[in-house]
Amino acid sequence: VIVACWTFVHEDALRNSPNLKYIGYWTHQAAHRVNLELAQSLGIQIDHVPDYGTSAVASQTLAGILMVLRNMPNEIKMTQQGKWHHELLKTRQRVPLTEDQIPQEDLWFKKVGIVGYGPIAQQTMRLLNPFECDIKYWSRKQRSPEEEQKMNIEYTSLEELFSKSDIVSVHLNP
Repeated sequence: VIVACWTFVHEDALRNSPNLKYIGYWTHQAAHRVNLELAQSLGIQIDHVPDYGTSAVASQTLAGILMVLRNMPNEIKMTQQGKWHHELLKTRQRVPLTEDQIPQEDLWFKKVGIVGYGPIAQQTMRLLNPFECDIKYWSRKQRSPEEEQKMNIEYTSLEELFSKSDIVSVHLNP
């Protein structure tokens, strides 16, 4: 038995381990870490945890989107220097301290495109919904109208998703 996470199991190890019967990955995929066809031909069972890291990756996706929109690297640098942007509360616009600083943006009401519809993409959609984003998605298979309504999403073509989205997040299997 081999239990692993990020470890690649080489084909030689499979061929030279006649007593090996099982490889279990405590990650979301195994296909890029072991030759599945060879393992199957040798009678080795391969398992993985399908939703490993789903919440962590989705929340990291949201954090990344917010970091970019809010210009956080620059904000952190400015705060360390004792400076910050002044927010005009009524207009929700930002006033830069100097001409060369990039204004910040909100996530509220953005057009967000999600490529894929696996567990991570779905969790990312759930995290975006409180921001009242217009979420469009593309997947190999369109979901039912009931599921789309429940998730507050709309199916679209890849071309439209990339051309009309303010933000695009890609969640596909390698």
